[in-house]
Amino acid sequence: MKTKLSIAISAALLSSAAIANSEFTFKPYSPEITSHDKFSKPKVATTNLGAPQRFIVEMESPALAKYQGGIGSFAATASAKEGQKINVQSAEVKNYANHLTKEQNNFSSALAKTVPNAKVERHFQTLFNGVTVVGQGLTAEKLAQMPGVKSVYPETMYEISMDASHQIINTQAMWDAVSGMENAGKGVKVAVIDGGIRPENPMFADAGFTAPSGNLPSDDYCSTVDAAFFKTVVA
Repeated sequence: MKTKLSIAISAALLSSAAIANSEFTFKPYSPEITSHDKFSKPKVATTNLGAPQRFIVEMESPALAKYQGGIGSFAATASAKEGQKINVQSAEVKNYANHLTKEQNNFSSALAKTVPNAKVERHFQTLFNGVTVVGQGLTAEKLAQMPGVKSVYPETMYEISMDASHQIINTQAMWDAVSGMENAGKGVKVAVIDGGIRPENPMFADAGFTAPSGNLPSDDYCSTVDAAFFKTVVA
């Protein structure tokens, strides 16, 4: 009986294992890819060798603030006295300003024929008679050959290293004026004015006020040091 029972139990266990293997077998799983982001190296900006050039072009006629007469029948527009302002509403200034406008327009027309892609950006007349020009293929020599041009100033970028600014602010000239840095302050006289406080000054008058009691504390700061707080002026 025991042998038959053991065989029956073993058979039952094998059947359960077979059923379990058939019902719970795991299949390989492949994840579903719905999107794919591709990351590339950032592009490095390259120097644009064909970038437009910019120039300041000064015209031949003096600016409004500098014109002292001598061109045709135009009256002088510069101030007769130093520090005097120009009357921009006067007939003389308006007439001469029209002359400057025509001079700049003639230059603009010549520029359009010589360098079609160039253009005039800004106009100046009061302190400086000229224009700013930008365009590709421009050169100072080409602009200088145009009618009415006095001078050409190319736009230039300057980078200054400020680890030492002596040459920029010209400190050497200042030190030379006092016989060098090693002699700085030599011979300079210093005056010290110790004014202090005058209690009898009318500013401290207590007329119309009730004087405080004389029972002042004896263990505070004013009881151990001079009651006057001095002011010192050094010149």
